Amino acid sequence: MVTLGNRAWPPPRPRGCGSQVSFKRIRFPLNQMSFCLADLHLWSSKSTLHVRDTDIGTYQYYDKGEPVNLTDHHYFSEKQDFVESRGLHWTPKNSRPEKLRDSLKELEELLQAGPCVCSRWRNKQSCQMLLGSGVLVTLSLSGPQLERVNIDRALVGRLAADTISDAVITDRFLLLTFVEKNKVCLVHLAARRGQSSPDLNRRVEKLSLSELKISCADLPGPAGRRLGRRVGLNCLQDVAICWWPAVNEEAWPWSPVPSEGDRANLVLLACSGAGGLKVLSCIRTEGDPLDCRFSLSQPYQVLTVEVGARETAADSCVYECARRHLQRLAVTACPCPHAALAAGLAPGALLLVGGGQGELQCFDAGLSPVALQLLAEDLNPGPALRLSQHLRAAGGLAGMQWAAPPPGAEGLEVQDLLFLTFHGGPVGVLRFRLGERATSDPCACHRPQPS
Repeated sequence: MVTLGNRAWPPPRPRGCGSQVSFKRIRFPLNQMSFCLADLHLWSSKSTLHVRDTDIGTYQYYDKGEPVNLTDHHYFSEKQDFVESRGLHWTPKNSRPEKLRDSLKELEELLQAGPCVCSRWRNKQSCQMLLGSGVLVTLSLSGPQLERVNIDRALVGRLAADTISDAVITDRFLLLTFVEKNKVCLVHLAARRGQSSPDLNRRVEKLSLSELKISCADLPGPAGRRLGRRVGLNCLQDVAICWWPAVNEEAWPWSPVPSEGDRANLVLLACSGAGGLKVLSCIRTEGDPLDCRFSLSQPYQVLTVEVGARETAADSCVYECARRHLQRLAVTACPCPHAALAAGLAPGALLLVGGGQGELQCFDAGLSPVALQLLAEDLNPGPALRLSQHLRAAGGLAGMQWAAPPPGAEGLEVQDLLFLTFHGGPVGVLRFRLGERATSDPCACHRPQPS
């Protein structure tokens, strides 16, 4: 047993177990390395997640009443007391106007029907998701707790195609690519005519408050192919890139010679908000791009990771946007024996890398591994946190993103939330318990002290 605050966990055994419960405190070995302690908050009330009652580091919502099969929930009431005593919600409220329980169930149905193609933190209290169907979801938070879910369908049926492949969301516009068509779309959020301009935050949360100005540009590349077209935007929000896997067309004597545009898979676009989009240049990469990003320090440099000549290696490439054209400046071969699905970075502090099966690995600024553990009775931090041991999500981990610091914060506010999305749901956050030494960067890890 372990005493947490003024409560004990696990709670006493149910009647009939026939043993007296004793309490003791955890004793940490003096030579135990520093590690990161966290707890996992899943915004779902589905029983199929199979979160154990004895797992004090993983939380989900429950419907009112007790579960049908109490034999699988020996400590159901005890965990409810444990959760509620710490100010966390056990059952989502359904009072107006939020009606959280109903809107959460609607969100879970949407996640089952289609993927989340883009997510972003507006601030520490608000996170947004854009689904492949065009539904924009805004999640309002209080710490790791979900307070409100706003579902906006203003884009549904108004775009160039039905299925969104990738997107970028900003406070002024949305940038979208599609699975079925060679098009990139810009949705500019403007104030409605004859009305006073609503608050910008409200316009981004509810698109129906804005006048949507939609403009599209045709992308080069093979027509009629269902491709995973991706999109990125530089920090100045004036230049964008689109990319997709290179397609090797089989040559036939009667087929025309493909042009440079037909073979291209990396496109540079000018993005001027209300002015729309314009294709500047396009090239074909030597390897299939795994990821493309604009440099944060050089807004007109594009950094890519491409499939290398060998299966166990990847190429790190640098492109420059010079005179409205893309030019490759450098290429570096990197060994890559295992593919990483997602990565998140807290500026200047921790790097998290995730695999599709839900393994999370943490590294410090020097790329030295940092052990991870969810809140638990026993001290057992490991080199990787396996989320599959704490919940059952058939689709696996889809993405993760650190909470964004507010503009001008300058290191005064702690950013301790990591947003997690799983294929087919659920969504939630991993909250890092940073302790008394926490700063704006989640680099203050726990070093166990002897009791």
